Amino acid sequence: MVAVTKILDLRESIENFLLQRRAELKLPSPLKREYSIRVLNQEKDGCLLYTWDEITAWSQSVNVTHFGQYDPDTQRHQVLYIYNQCVHVVSASINQQRTLLAFTTYDKNGEVGRTVDVSKRSSKGIYSVFLAEIKAKNARVFSLNLERPMFLKAQFLYIDSDSDKESRMIVFLHRESVGLYSIPLTRVLEKGIVMRGQPKTEQIVKKFVWCQWDAVNQRLFYIYFRSRGDEDKDPILACLQFYSNARHDNMLEVPLNFPFPGSKHFNRVAYDNVSFHPGIPDRSLRLCVLTQPNGTFCVCYQQQHSSSATEHRSKSSPRPPSSPLLRTSSHQQHISPFQIQSSPTALECDSVEINYYICMVHHAKTLHGTVSGMPNSVRRLPLHFSWLGDNLLVILPGYFVHILNVSIEFEPCHHILLHSKTCPFSLLSSVSTSPMSTKALSQMVTSISETGETLKDKTTVSMLSSMLEGWDTLSSTTVHGFTDQASGGYLLDTSSYLLWKMTLNTDSLLQVFAECYMSTTRAAILHYMVVRLHDLSLLKQLFEIVCNDICSFEVPSLMGDFFMGMTYVSMRGQMDKELMRLIPFTVTETFRGQFDKTPNRERLAKLSYSSMHSVKIGTKAAKERHQKHGGVTEDMWDILQQHLHWMQHDKAHRFSQETVKQGYQQLLISNTGLNSGRKLEQGQEQGSFLNRLHSSLSKPDVMLSDKALESRRLDSILGTPPQFLYGLSVTETSEQILSLTKELLCKHIKRYTRKESKLRAESVAKEYVNCQVQQSRLLCHLLWSLRGRFILSEEQILQIYLPKSKSLEELELFQLLERYSLVLTDLAYPVPQRFPAIFTSVAFRCLDFHLFLQYADRGVLQLTADFMVQLLTNVSDTDEGCKIKHQIISRLSQSSSEECLKQWGQSSCSRYFAHQQTAESLMDYNGKGRLEFYKNTGADTRQASGLSSTLSSTSDSVSFPPLSSFLQMLEQADPEKPYRRHRQQPQHLEMQILEDVALHHTSTHTNYNMSTVNF
Repeated sequence: MVAVTKILDLRESIENFLLQRRAELKLPSPLKREYSIRVLNQEKDGCLLYTWDEITAWSQSVNVTHFGQYDPDTQRHQVLYIYNQCVHVVSASINQQRTLLAFTTYDKNGEVGRTVDVSKRSSKGIYSVFLAEIKAKNARVFSLNLERPMFLKAQFLYIDSDSDKESRMIVFLHRESVGLYSIPLTRVLEKGIVMRGQPKTEQIVKKFVWCQWDAVNQRLFYIYFRSRGDEDKDPILACLQFYSNARHDNMLEVPLNFPFPGSKHFNRVAYDNVSFHPGIPDRSLRLCVLTQPNGTFCVCYQQQHSSSATEHRSKSSPRPPSSPLLRTSSHQQHISPFQIQSSPTALECDSVEINYYICMVHHAKTLHGTVSGMPNSVRRLPLHFSWLGDNLLVILPGYFVHILNVSIEFEPCHHILLHSKTCPFSLLSSVSTSPMSTKALSQMVTSISETGETLKDKTTVSMLSSMLEGWDTLSSTTVHGFTDQASGGYLLDTSSYLLWKMTLNTDSLLQVFAECYMSTTRAAILHYMVVRLHDLSLLKQLFEIVCNDICSFEVPSLMGDFFMGMTYVSMRGQMDKELMRLIPFTVTETFRGQFDKTPNRERLAKLSYSSMHSVKIGTKAAKERHQKHGGVTEDMWDILQQHLHWMQHDKAHRFSQETVKQGYQQLLISNTGLNSGRKLEQGQEQGSFLNRLHSSLSKPDVMLSDKALESRRLDSILGTPPQFLYGLSVTETSEQILSLTKELLCKHIKRYTRKESKLRAESVAKEYVNCQVQQSRLLCHLLWSLRGRFILSEEQILQIYLPKSKSLEELELFQLLERYSLVLTDLAYPVPQRFPAIFTSVAFRCLDFHLFLQYADRGVLQLTADFMVQLLTNVSDTDEGCKIKHQIISRLSQSSSEECLKQWGQSSCSRYFAHQQTAESLMDYNGKGRLEFYKNTGADTRQASGLSSTLSSTSDSVSFPPLSSFLQMLEQADPEKPYRRHRQQPQHLEMQILEDVALHHTSTHTNYNMSTVNF
């Protein structure tokens, strides 16, 4: 859950500084601590500029305007300049050398925020720009002779070379132009640093309607209209990048494909009374540009409402369903504060849709977000756009927070859509039914002193809390310059000047995962934790929630996203960006719309995409643009240009595991696949089925990496892994699939990468399958830590006892392992070598026997040598046990079943081998041979002694004439034909076995009286 934490009360810090300063200067204290403090700007180095009005020693009890700065690094305040009048300053900037101060004043004859009619030249209220020498002994103030009814703004450039001879400044004349001023400076001993001539001016931008200054990266974004030959004009977003010596390049031109107001809309303009603004505070345009060094470039726009729109509300279900992953004894649902406010009267009122657009230049796509069912009172509230790591936040405080996955690293998908209507009640910081004002909010928090002492009570408020409804004074850009900037963005309340830190509470995010209604939101939360946080302890808690409803249809897709995401994260630290563009990161379809609904099926939000027609970007490399021969690496523009070329011209796409699955299926049905399959089957049958158990236990692990297991870290979170997960060996089928994966991925990399990366294709493919093996083992270990370790003892893990004991916990373990196996098969991921035996053993304990046989017949369960050893050892030889063993053994291949029967050693096994040997011997014995045999032996059966010379030593001992004659015939037939069934060596009859089986069968399975036989 996104929340804000109060970090600094800037107003109080400034007031404390002013009181201390008054005491040092022995000035009278004011009756009230009201200084008309206005925070105006933040420069590239992080210093915040502000003004206040108070008396001085020479102002004769008359307030004059003071300029000061606050340095976040040192947490110190400093007075920069004291103007000789009391003026209303709306903008200010100081140069890099701290010698010049430019500021814009607004004549108090008019009111800030009033509407200005551009068509009328006589307008009340004038904006003026001044330039002050603040390092001179006798400070001078110069007017730039710019006085307009439209907003004016001056901003100094901060370039690499810090020179005292010249400063450069850009001046914005709203709706007219942007000019570049080069101001010459000189140092005069008795006067200090002063200007030594008139500034040189250059127009760098013509008529524009909107602009934004990026102080950190020294970029100017602006929008102008380009004529198409007819009366229509297209809005174009352009960007100027500034370098040393004020050189600049027009880096980008993007036609805006969202409903931007037409040119006629700008005949009238109104400005917000907001001093801390990165550009022109035009009230009719709610737009900002957000960029990141990795090439991510987003244009964020909120569409204004001209009239309220009535929405269709879906009928409520009599029993709204809850989250399928939330196991609870009560079906009671939580109600959000927003729902508490809903009444029959409120429901009859009109509701509005909030529309916003995210123009993702790096993807050449525009994301359109629509939030439905909002109360009419929010139609004029501004949305807040800012970064949360690589994710883009779209916030309407008190109502919704959208965490959009729009980074250049991933194709858009898995957006986390949070709304107060569906937010868990316990996560809201306040249950107040009335919104709390910003002033009341500031009163409830503790302040920080000037010395930088830590807050004793850092108040944290959820962005979905009802106490933040109507909070419209957040700064449109984040405040930079703080030490822990990476952990979260800083926002300034432009009314109270409270500094807030925006963070994501992972504990509350887990609660949202458990209680939210939409499966897409849960999948997005899992993806965020895997790819962004990659915290294994959080993932364990998340899968513990998943285990509350193992039968949910979402579980396989969540496991699939875990496999893909974790494999991608493992590869990310070892590969460059070009290669990572080809590695899959999710099983979800990208660039696909997304919805969010309430349990009553009421639509809350909808996301959709549209394509951009063209993007014009500069082709100069960073070294050429910076005009430096060394030490310049690629910058944001290089990355953006390469990404657009890679995406639009090369038509490259990520590798898909589906191609591996299809390739393996084709391999099986092709001639090559059939031949290799026969060879593999023959090799398996030629080797002893049961001996493979011992060879597998002693088989060395394949693809073992020193970094693979990270055993200490994993054991501390998941516990000691079970014995069947030791090592990284995989099944024989998985080895074939991994070999095919390496081959296909290597071809894919060579097709879509440069020559330098093609040389690494084989190593990348090898590392990729290695990561697949690791993540397959990791998820199995995680699932076992949640269910398996509490069911079976350490001694039972590898040799699971097979006697039935169906318990709920074991059934849940089987369901988890079943879905795990299903996902591995569906994604063509490797299976740990000893997993099939464990899975089959758990299934035998949990399932009814007829259902177990169905699983085995359909290939879900594998009757491995490990499992058969357990079956023969642990299942007793009762009538039911023998029946179970026979039915399972009969499902093995001929050679494997014979090995199992030999290992079993039961009487029925001997009878089987006797029948088998007899049938094989007599199968091709022709009638002629039988006739000759009977001619020699059938005349007088009582002459058995005469036949003894033709029998073996074993048959000589037989004194039962019918049996002796039968054995003599088998012995004569056996040398003519070796045994079939792919035996390694011809085997002759075992007469003792046949004799024993025959006599045993006669005595136990017939009613014949043996005493009547004449021996």
